[in-house]
Amino acid sequence: MAIEFVKMAIKASFEPVYVLADSWFICDNFIAEIQKIKIKYAKSLHVIGLMKTNRTVLLGKKIMFANLVPEHKRKDIRYCKKYKCFYVSAKIEYKGNSLKAFWIRMKGQESWEMLVTTDTKLGFTDAMKNYQIRWSIEVFFKECKQNLNITKCQSTDLDAHIAWITQSFISYMMLSLRKRFDDYETMGEVFRYVQNQLLELTLVEKLWQIISELFTEFFANLGVDIDQFMQELIENQETFEKIALLNLNFLKYPNKNVA
Repeated sequence: MAIEFVKMAIKASFEPVYVLADSWFICDNFIAEIQKIKIKYAKSLHVIGLMKTNRTVLLGKKIMFANLVPEHKRKDIRYCKKYKCFYVSAKIEYKGNSLKAFWIRMKGQESWEMLVTTDTKLGFTDAMKNYQIRWSIEVFFKECKQNLNITKCQSTDLDAHIAWITQSFISYMMLSLRKRFDDYETMGEVFRYVQNQLLELTLVEKLWQIISELFTEFFANLGVDIDQFMQELIENQETFEKIALLNLNFLKYPNKNVA
């Protein structure tokens, strides 16, 4: 179904650059099908996603389990200050698919996660930046479900469901746009020239900054997996509301410690 949705989107004149997915979707068939779609429909279409490290990959001319690669390439391990993690990158072959893989170990963790992409020219920081968009999409659907009743349509007509979902998405965009307008800080004539720089971050982006800092400074030291942490945060409404409250208090009292 995921493949069919991508095809439908492209046929509707929407051409994505990246298909983002977690380890549930990243397998040889999924990657191969996206590549076929790229050849047939899209000018540029790549996969970025997590892959389980128990897979067998071809590194150079050597076949090995993916979880053994970091030890094999120990001399190539680098440290990323931006994401505060160790990583090693390599081009691999996985069941006929040419991939660029990044093995990532976050602060306080002993195991390595593997992020793969079919865009073999992509660097580590860009791959991480693009993959993190997936969490914004997850939060978007969470807010649409809880606040805009996207799943409450009880009609038996398919067109009615499409109209309902479309209305929910439009409402979300209008509310987001209104928030940005409300957050403007005008500066007279100068505002006309720098208005794009005065746009404040949306709530989702602010939350992500706080969550990222919390994980790096606290949860990572406990050996918590970042992917599991974010999934639990999205699914647990009570935890999400506590993080949101922490974020609002932080913005209100930026110079004070908020417990």
